[in-house]
Amino acid sequence: MPVYDMRASAGFGLTTESNPAPLHSNFYRLDWLRRVTAATPDQLAVVRVCGDSMWDTLHDGDHVLVDRTQTSLRKEGLFVLDVEGEVYVKRCSYRPDTRRVTMRSDNSAYPTWDAIDPETVTVIGRVLWLGRHLG
Repeated sequence: MPVYDMRASAGFGLTTESNPAPLHSNFYRLDWLRRVTAATPDQLAVVRVCGDSMWDTLHDGDHVLVDRTQTSLRKEGLFVLDVEGEVYVKRCSYRPDTRRVTMRSDNSAYPTWDAIDPETVTVIGRVLWLGRHLG
């Protein structure tokens, strides 16, 4: 599956190319992937997290496995998003009563973005798994 030189900001946002080329590919056992997702390897991506807004769930330098087939924000979870050219990883929830999205950071030092029009957000995919160097 492709590993992109695209960093998802756990902070105030990072700009990225609209269609970045993968740096290289990582290989995972298919039986392991099947326990995590029904998506095929070409529908998955590995993205590096930058910043501390998702601390303590995600740390700066973590790598997240993103399912690019899961682009609906109607089920709460962690998502990699493009908002006006800035790429973020945030905890998102959808409010059916207002038809708006809330984007939250797990670190309370960062603001919550309420009442976002989902039409202004491009969902890259849902975060399924993280990898962290224990150094």
